[in-house]
Amino acid sequence: WSEAKRLLRECLTIRDKLSPVDEVSRADTFHELGRCLSNEGDLVQAEHLLRQSLSVKRRVCTNDKASIATTLHELGLCLMKSNKLDEAQALMREALDIRRTACPDNKGKIAGTLHELGRSLTTQGRLEDA
Repeated sequence: WSEAKRLLRECLTIRDKLSPVDEVSRADTFHELGRCLSNEGDLVQAEHLLRQSLSVKRRVCTNDKASIATTLHELGLCLMKSNKLDEAQALMREALDIRRTACPDNKGKIAGTLHELGRSLTTQGRLEDA
């Protein structure tokens, strides 16, 4: 992950110097860097970057609901690792709603979000909800 993190940070540095700033590309880089950090266990920084990504995507990617759902899902995973299960479940439910309406043919993504939502509910002992 260290090489990926280094490259993504370099990418952000370059993108920050571009004029005009491409917010969508920055949001995608925040997302990917957040994933790397989450996988390494740096959950505080990962959560911060994923929230930044989501904030930008909600503002500027209004026609790309699938991208918003992907970041919601990833942030939910990060929050699950941090044991913030209620918020993680809310984000997973939102991602699931978007995926079911905006990209209903992508059954793999829908199943992945259902799986993680069920896993989170099971962790809380909410077996009937899972």
